[in-house]
Amino acid sequence: MQGHILTDRQRQVAQDVSSRTGRSVDDSMKQMLQDVPAGRYGLTEEVGYLVAFLASEKASYVNGTMLAIDGGSSDRSSKEETWIVIGATDN
Repeated sequence: MQGHILTDRQRQVAQDVSSRTGRSVDDSMKQMLQDVPAGRYGLTEEVGYLVAFLASEKASYVNGTMLAIDGGSSDRSSKEETWIVIGATDN
């Protein structure tokens, strides 16, 4: 499931919640951030920065790990997280 990255899909989910609950879209979006310690949505650019780093020579020793991009939610046992998975490759 998509984490709390501000995308068109995240906005659509908030719109759907809003139409089902009668709350405003803004209130629905704020509700989704309730368990995010950073208190905001991640930006697609922030995901891109991490991906660019991981694809660079500077990250050549990073291998076989998962990095959470979730504003600290994984530290609070959130069920919605965005992960970047880095796997070993045979060279």
